[in-house]
Amino acid sequence: GDRKVRRIQDYIAKKVGDHLKQMYDSSRAEFLNSWQDISLFVKFGAMNNDKFAQQVKEIMIYPTTDENVEDKAGSFSYSTLQVYLERNQARHENRIFYTSDPIAQASYIDLHKSQGLEVLIFDSIIDNHFVSFLEREYSDLKFARVDAELDESLIDQDASKTELIDPKTNKTKSDRLQELFRRALNLPKLVIRTEVLKAEDAAPAMILLPESARRMQEMMAMMQQTNAPFPEDHILLVNTNHPLMQNLLNLEDGAIITGANVTPATQKLAETLAQHVYDLAMMGQRSFDAVSMKQFLARSSQLLTQLTSR
Repeated sequence: GDRKVRRIQDYIAKKVGDHLKQMYDSSRAEFLNSWQDISLFVKFGAMNNDKFAQQVKEIMIYPTTDENVEDKAGSFSYSTLQVYLERNQARHENRIFYTSDPIAQASYIDLHKSQGLEVLIFDSIIDNHFVSFLEREYSDLKFARVDAELDESLIDQDASKTELIDPKTNKTKSDRLQELFRRALNLPKLVIRTEVLKAEDAAPAMILLPESARRMQEMMAMMQQTNAPFPEDHILLVNTNHPLMQNLLNLEDGAIITGANVTPATQKLAETLAQHVYDLAMMGQRSFDAVSMKQFLARSSQLLTQLTSR
């Protein structure tokens, strides 16, 4: 009985696969316009039937941030994995950048786009599982979510390595910022990284969640049917190129407000602002619980009051 059912499934899958390939080859506009309605079904079918997966793998399309591609439907531009890889071979061979939430991860996407890196969009309800499926299917490819790790081309490597040492403190700007954020946040497991981001309008700080930690979090959330807490060992990437970072150090020195030596008030303000920068970065990850949100709102009011009274 099971074998008969399987044969019927394979027969139906083959018919559907043949029809989709025919549509893709001879009625591309119709295929593109139908994709949003049928993509969930096609992805689910591919994950559950190997023969169907092989049939459709070269015609499966994904929304892309590259607006110059020819295949368009509605507000989306689409690309197959193969064409994406060919188009980006010189810039990032065998590496696929993707987003799971174009709105929440907008600043990460903009950072990639600013340096010419194309991002694919995997934001449907099964795409979390589907990306894992693709990784097994294409074991030679590296799938990198935009908020997991920053590609080397986004970072000014030379500027990050050739920092001057301040003779007053005998420390670099990065050293001092690391110390300030470490003290202000008091999160022992937080990894703080300082880099010079190339993009002119890059944020002062970003939260990166390494693939392994993120996947563990998602697995726990699935098993417990609830939102798992945000992993403690995430990365705060501080963009030392942003003017706000120099301002924080000036504040810590007391240079902005008193023009003299550091005072406890200006040092405290620098720490409160560092906490605020971290909170804004966390908001980019939509990772606030009720307590954090309450603290953020209270601190925002306090900061605005302090800054406007000076």
